[in-house]
Amino acid sequence: MNEKERRRVIFSIIAAAVFVMTLVGRFELNIGMTFGFFILGISFLMQANYAREDGLDKEMKSNTIVGLVVLAIGVYFFASWLAG
Repeated sequence: MNEKERRRVIFSIIAAAVFVMTLVGRFELNIGMTFGFFILGISFLMQANYAREDGLDKEMKSNTIVGLVVLAIGVYFFASWLAG
């Protein structure tokens, strides 16, 4: 396993742990989902950067779009938490 794959796995495990801890009630729903989606979105954007470095144009575009959508969902949960 190379360094890029290791980072992707670590970020995915952290995001999964945040989602699970949110579901079992360790975190408030909006805060847990905010951090989970932020971590997941950053993971997708990191993968887009790695794909760009490797010259995989189609994968870079799809990972960028998915990463931005996931970050937007995180922003939604953050805004709903701020709104009360």
